[in-house]
Amino acid sequence: SSCLPPPSPHARPRAHRGTVRSRSEPCLERPRELVARPAAMSVIKEHIRKLTPYLPPLEGRDPSKFILLDFNERTVPVPSHVTEALKDFIDQGGLQKYPSYGSMQADIAAYAGVRTEECMFTNGSDQGIDLVIRCCCEKGTEAI
Repeated sequence: SSCLPPPSPHARPRAHRGTVRSRSEPCLERPRELVARPAAMSVIKEHIRKLTPYLPPLEGRDPSKFILLDFNERTVPVPSHVTEALKDFIDQGGLQKYPSYGSMQADIAAYAGVRTEECMFTNGSDQGIDLVIRCCCEKGTEAI
């Protein structure tokens, strides 16, 4: 059977079916079931827990035939220097590493004239809007 991923290096070792294993010792079996945390113990607001994931409106829209401007798709080809930078990043093993934003968040905040903690990176504007609405609005809230 397959194993669970190794624990975080910061996690304390835990008993597994009555046995304590070291971090270097391989997992031999997966627990039969994962026990969900009871809703009463959750720190997430109830209206947030009940929400369903955002699904982009793709029905009847073929991205291979149309440019989806409302999804911020490009209308012109990607410049060659960008394509080359991406290829170099991949060739240097960049896809195997967690991304480091460096000073990008602070740079964007300075450009926009806001505090760094007021900037949020998302996978497109749809996700950003979705996160703000989910976190700030309760059921029945009017939004324009």
